[in-house]
Amino acid sequence: MFWGLIMEPNKRYTQTVEKAFHVSMATLDVTTADDAVVQVMLCYDNRNYLLCNLLKSSSQAQLDLNFKEGTRISFTSNGRGHVHLTGYLIPDELDDLEQDLEEEEIPELNQSQETAKQNNLVNGKDKGEIKKKNNEEQKPQNEQLAKKRTLTGGVAIEELKVGTGAPAKSGKFISVYYVGRLKNGKKFDSTTSGDGFKFRLGKGEVIKGWDIGNIRSLEHCH
Repeated sequence: MFWGLIMEPNKRYTQTVEKAFHVSMATLDVTTADDAVVQVMLCYDNRNYLLCNLLKSSSQAQLDLNFKEGTRISFTSNGRGHVHLTGYLIPDELDDLEQDLEEEEIPELNQSQETAKQNNLVNGKDKGEIKKKNNEEQKPQNEQLAKKRTLTGGVAIEELKVGTGAPAKSGKFISVYYVGRLKNGKKFDSTTSGDGFKFRLGKGEVIKGWDIGNIRSLEHCH
């Protein structure tokens, strides 16, 4: 569900978060601005943080901010011009995302191996014949498993197309295109064009699943 806030110049907007939400973008309304810089600020825990600087020539800034229920925050803009903060309410389904990933089924390869062992005991077949048969049956499954596998923490990744660039390294900026969907298939957020969504890999700037799953990302930002 969409979330948004239109800030007038030099006014403070304070709230205690009732429903968790994510801020994705700050945009300057250039029709209300002059040529000076507009600062977008966040006040949290009695400290002020600069989120971004906006200009008429650079009127948008991507953000990745999550605010939990019960958090007291304030937004303000310093300068001339209205600033639009946009994002989305965080669905309840996402609260259990990591738990759902950990409970995903083990790849079918392991089930096939267990079945082969049981057949060996019940039917009393020669172990060499069973081994040869299993190798032939599991070859295509191994090829599939090479593309789809489960990482530490239960994060499942599938490489639909393997790139040819140098592997991304922890601490480096990367740019990704993504579509976020709930378990029911409903899309709640996406970045599929432009420069992509940029963040520093492995530094906790995004949800844990992104840091783990994108460790093999091949697109760098310099």
